[in-house]
Amino acid sequence: HLASGKEYALTMIYDGTNAVSLDLTSYLIQNESGFGDPTAFIYPAKVNSRLKSDIMSIGTERIKQQVTPGIYQALFVVTGGVHFEQVRQLPLAEQSFLAKVLNLDLVDISLKLAQSQCDVNQLEINLVNNKIWAFSAAFPFRSLGLHDETIQSETIIGAEMAYGHSITDALKQLSPNGEDSIHNGTYY
Repeated sequence: HLASGKEYALTMIYDGTNAVSLDLTSYLIQNESGFGDPTAFIYPAKVNSRLKSDIMSIGTERIKQQVTPGIYQALFVVTGGVHFEQVRQLPLAEQSFLAKVLNLDLVDISLKLAQSQCDVNQLEINLVNNKIWAFSAAFPFRSLGLHDETIQSETIIGAEMAYGHSITDALKQLSPNGEDSIHNGTYY
């Protein structure tokens, strides 16, 4: 997918009736199989207001079509326009990342949603406005002598997070050499 356009995810908490946005994430590095297991991403995504409006509108509509309450992502590829890909439940790595960044107990919210004890209109969510957060997953491939393995969310053994006032600042914090790249490449 990266070859065809930039990838974004709209994350929302959906209680079966109402949905509240946790804003957009921009995927920086994706495995070859496409959506499912990003290894690095930026939050919140930096997009123009028209693109954000289009993603929010389509994503909200698609997430509200889900049968059960939950924390969902609507996934998009942006080439010449916005192309909806799919809706999925928020992956664990991203749940942990967003919980930390937004200071929200997303596990507790998930449990309450499953028990129909959560009204999203009652949640206090403070979106990040003045910082850019970057996430990069760590994998055991090199230390275990594995090569050319497919990156899966189950193979993540750790992660790094950093923030800055720009994407470049955040990526420099993640890079061991202070470069604006992750995993030996520049992805923004």
